[in-house]
Amino acid sequence: MKDILMTAQTLGLDEKYSLVFKILTQIQEHYEQEQEQNNRLGTFDFETFILYLTQYLGNTVTQEGRESLFSILDKKSRNFVTKDELKQTADELRYNIGDQEIEEIVQNVAGFGQQGFNFEKFDKYVARKVERKNIK
Repeated sequence: MKDILMTAQTLGLDEKYSLVFKILTQIQEHYEQEQEQNNRLGTFDFETFILYLTQYLGNTVTQEGRESLFSILDKKSRNFVTKDELKQTADELRYNIGDQEIEEIVQNVAGFGQQGFNFEKFDKYVARKVERKNIK
Protein backbone atom coordinates (compact mmCIF):
# COMPACT_ATOMS: atom_id res chain seq x y z
CA MET A 1 0.00 0.00 0.00
CA LYS A 2 2.84 2.38 0.82
CA ASP A 3 4.35 1.74 -2.61
CA ILE A 4 1.05 2.54 -4.29
CA LEU A 5 0.73 5.80 -2.36
CA MET A 6 4.31 6.81 -3.15
CA THR A 7 3.83 6.07 -6.85
CA ALA A 8 0.54 7.98 -6.93
CA GLN A 9 2.22 10.94 -5.26
CA THR A 10 5.13 10.85 -7.70
CA LEU A 11 2.66 10.91 -10.59
CA GLY A 12 0.82 13.86 -9.07
CA LEU A 13 -2.33 11.88 -8.46
CA ASP A 14 -2.47 13.17 -4.88
CA GLU A 15 -3.33 16.58 -6.29
CA LYS A 16 -5.42 15.46 -9.25
CA TYR A 17 -7.52 13.00 -7.20
CA SER A 18 -7.05 14.42 -3.71
CA LEU A 19 -10.16 12.82 -2.22
CA VAL A 20 -9.22 9.34 -3.40
CA PHE A 21 -5.62 9.86 -2.27
CA LYS A 22 -6.83 11.07 1.14
CA ILE A 23 -9.01 7.99 1.63
CA LEU A 24 -6.20 5.64 0.60
CA THR A 25 -3.82 7.42 3.00
CA GLN A 26 -6.34 7.08 5.83
CA ILE A 27 -6.74 3.39 5.07
CA GLN A 28 -2.97 2.91 5.23
CA GLU A 29 -2.67 4.84 8.50
CA HIS A 30 -5.57 2.96 10.09
CA TYR A 31 -4.10 -0.37 9.03
CA GLU A 32 -0.68 0.50 10.46
CA GLN A 33 -2.18 1.67 13.77
CA GLU A 34 -4.21 -1.50 14.06
CA GLN A 35 -1.13 -3.61 13.36
CA GLU A 36 0.85 -1.78 16.06
CA GLN A 37 -1.95 -2.06 18.63
CA ASN A 38 -2.29 -5.78 18.03
CA ASN A 39 1.50 -6.19 17.90
CA ARG A 40 1.41 -8.15 14.68
CA LEU A 41 2.59 -7.91 11.14
CA GLY A 42 0.05 -8.95 8.57
CA THR A 43 -0.09 -8.74 4.86
CA PHE A 44 -2.16 -6.06 3.24
CA ASP A 45 -3.90 -8.21 0.67
CA PHE A 46 -6.82 -7.35 -1.59
CA GLU A 47 -9.40 -8.70 0.86
CA THR A 48 -8.02 -6.48 3.63
CA PHE A 49 -8.01 -3.50 1.28
CA ILE A 50 -11.67 -4.02 0.36
CA LEU A 51 -12.62 -4.35 4.04
CA TYR A 52 -10.94 -1.05 4.94
CA LEU A 53 -12.23 0.70 1.82
CA THR A 54 -15.79 -0.29 2.66
CA GLN A 55 -15.36 1.07 6.18
CA TYR A 56 -14.11 4.42 4.90
CA LEU A 57 -16.55 4.87 2.06
CA GLY A 58 -19.55 3.92 4.11
CA ASN A 59 -22.97 2.82 2.95
CA THR A 60 -26.51 4.11 2.93
CA VAL A 61 -28.03 1.25 4.92
CA THR A 62 -26.58 1.80 8.41
CA GLN A 63 -26.18 4.97 10.43
CA GLU A 64 -22.45 4.24 10.78
CA GLY A 65 -22.21 3.93 7.00
CA ARG A 66 -24.03 7.22 6.53
CA GLU A 67 -21.66 8.85 9.03
CA SER A 68 -18.73 7.71 6.87
CA LEU A 69 -20.36 9.08 3.74
CA PHE A 70 -21.09 12.38 5.48
CA SER A 71 -17.49 12.70 6.67
CA ILE A 72 -16.32 12.50 3.05
CA LEU A 73 -18.54 15.48 2.22
CA ASP A 74 -17.79 17.42 5.42
CA LYS A 75 -14.39 18.79 4.37
CA LYS A 76 -13.88 20.97 7.46
CA SER A 77 -15.19 18.44 10.01
CA ARG A 78 -17.73 20.83 11.51
CA ASN A 79 -20.89 18.75 11.07
CA PHE A 80 -22.05 20.94 8.19
CA VAL A 81 -21.76 20.43 4.44
CA THR A 82 -21.94 23.52 2.25
CA LYS A 83 -22.84 23.79 -1.41
CA ASP A 84 -19.18 24.51 -2.14
CA GLU A 85 -18.11 21.32 -0.38
CA LEU A 86 -20.63 19.31 -2.39
CA LYS A 87 -19.30 20.84 -5.60
CA GLN A 88 -15.70 20.20 -4.54
CA THR A 89 -16.42 16.54 -3.79
CA ALA A 90 -18.22 16.11 -7.11
CA ASP A 91 -15.28 17.72 -8.94
CA GLU A 92 -12.76 15.51 -7.13
CA LEU A 93 -14.73 12.44 -8.16
CA ARG A 94 -15.00 13.77 -11.72
CA TYR A 95 -18.78 13.87 -11.43
CA ASN A 96 -20.06 16.68 -13.63
CA ILE A 97 -22.76 18.46 -11.64
CA GLY A 98 -24.03 21.99 -12.09
CA ASP A 99 -24.90 24.67 -9.57
CA GLN A 100 -28.63 24.11 -10.11
CA GLU A 101 -28.28 20.42 -9.25
CA ILE A 102 -26.25 21.29 -6.14
CA GLU A 103 -29.01 23.70 -5.12
CA GLU A 104 -31.65 20.99 -5.60
CA ILE A 105 -29.67 18.51 -3.51
CA VAL A 106 -29.36 20.97 -0.63
CA GLN A 107 -33.07 21.87 -0.89
CA ASN A 108 -34.05 18.19 -0.81
CA VAL A 109 -31.87 17.47 2.21
CA ALA A 110 -32.19 20.67 4.27
CA GLY A 111 -35.10 22.66 2.89
CA PHE A 112 -35.63 25.71 0.71
CA GLY A 113 -33.16 28.58 1.07
CA GLN A 114 -30.56 26.63 3.04
CA GLN A 115 -26.84 26.95 2.30
CA GLY A 116 -25.97 23.43 3.42
CA PHE A 117 -26.97 20.69 5.84
CA ASN A 118 -25.81 18.93 9.00
CA PHE A 119 -25.47 15.22 9.63
CA GLU A 120 -28.88 14.86 11.22
CA LYS A 121 -30.65 16.19 8.12
CA PHE A 122 -28.39 14.14 5.83
CA ASP A 123 -28.99 10.99 7.86
CA LYS A 124 -32.75 11.47 7.91
CA TYR A 125 -32.88 12.17 4.17
CA VAL A 126 -30.73 9.21 3.14
CA ALA A 127 -32.47 6.82 5.55
CA ARG A 128 -35.83 7.88 4.11
CA LYS A 129 -34.57 7.27 0.55
CA VAL A 130 -33.26 3.81 1.49
CA GLU A 131 -36.56 2.96 3.16
CA ARG A 132 -38.54 4.00 0.06
CA LYS A 133 -36.25 1.94 -2.14
CA ASN A 134 -36.72 -1.12 0.07
CA ILE A 135 -40.51 -0.74 -0.04
CA LYS A 136 -40.51 -0.78 -3.84
